[in-house]
Amino acid sequence: MSGLTIGTPIIKAGARDFKRGFVSPLLFDYLNISLPCETTTCQMEHATADGCGFTAKDGNALEMEISIPTIDPNMTLVVVDPFDFIVQTENQTCRASYTGPTTAVLSPSGCPVALNVKITGAYELVYAATQECLPDKEEDRSHFRINSCKTRRPGDEKELIQVKSHHGFLYIYCWKSQITIENQLQPCPEEVFILPVGTRFQINEKDFVGSVVNIIHQESPDPAFTIKTNHHLNPRLNMSELMRDPMLTHIFNPHAEGHRFGTDDHGHLMIGLLVGLLIIIGILVVVIILCYYCNRKVKVEVIKTPKPRAPPGPDQLPAWVFSPDSVEPDQNIIPN
Repeated sequence: MSGLTIGTPIIKAGARDFKRGFVSPLLFDYLNISLPCETTTCQMEHATADGCGFTAKDGNALEMEISIPTIDPNMTLVVVDPFDFIVQTENQTCRASYTGPTTAVLSPSGCPVALNVKITGAYELVYAATQECLPDKEEDRSHFRINSCKTRRPGDEKELIQVKSHHGFLYIYCWKSQITIENQLQPCPEEVFILPVGTRFQINEKDFVGSVVNIIHQESPDPAFTIKTNHHLNPRLNMSELMRDPMLTHIFNPHAEGHRFGTDDHGHLMIGLLVGLLIIIGILVVVIILCYYCNRKVKVEVIKTPKPRAPPGPDQLPAWVFSPDSVEPDQNIIPN
């Protein structure tokens, strides 16, 4: 009886969780239900409740349907931290940026089994559709594109010097610059190279030194696994292919086909503004000339209408006009 009293709150709480789609580990422990997989590969916090009810035959057996993903601890999730590369022509300096997959799930051999997987902020769970290595497509290995360009100036390569630390190594990109290691001056290689953390070196006479930072609960990866991963995922930086990028071949490259107007993008802008200004000035001149000739053809004729004058009074008659009132009758004429 005491066991039922203790289990009643567990059953009620488990039923409430089940209705919301959650599976209570306490309910499974109380009912003595074990999963057909290990706790490391089947974690209850990722389980979802699908249904619950008694069997239709006798009504005494309880059936619960749950879904739980199987976790493979041998799989590894990696997130890219790409470098930008410099591409230069005679008059332009361009930046080539990475455009390939941003995440990948790797097998123990280092080959990718899934690309661009969705992850959460804490990386709790990642779904991979298969455990087989994806086919290696040579045509998909070029993941760099020209991102931006500007007029070439001395020292442009200094803006793209990049030094990144990763698990005891420094990954360095400083092409077209000079690096000094152990008092040995040499040009930087074209690709990213690796030095151990703590190595002192100079790039263009500026000192660099790395330091080891220990993070609690951070497991250090196997260096051999990192090498295998880079072998599978590292895209090849084909400079000749980047030089054929449309952004270079049609705008910036002075030797490209169909290029006739110079290589300076600012020059193109100035030419466009000047041409537009000349067109506007030409239109204004034509409008002014048309208005001038139209005004010359219009003749304005002004006709003045005389103002009507009042008839003259008796005092204003001329001398040769006789007024009937002023004429005296002839004395010698005898009327009949």
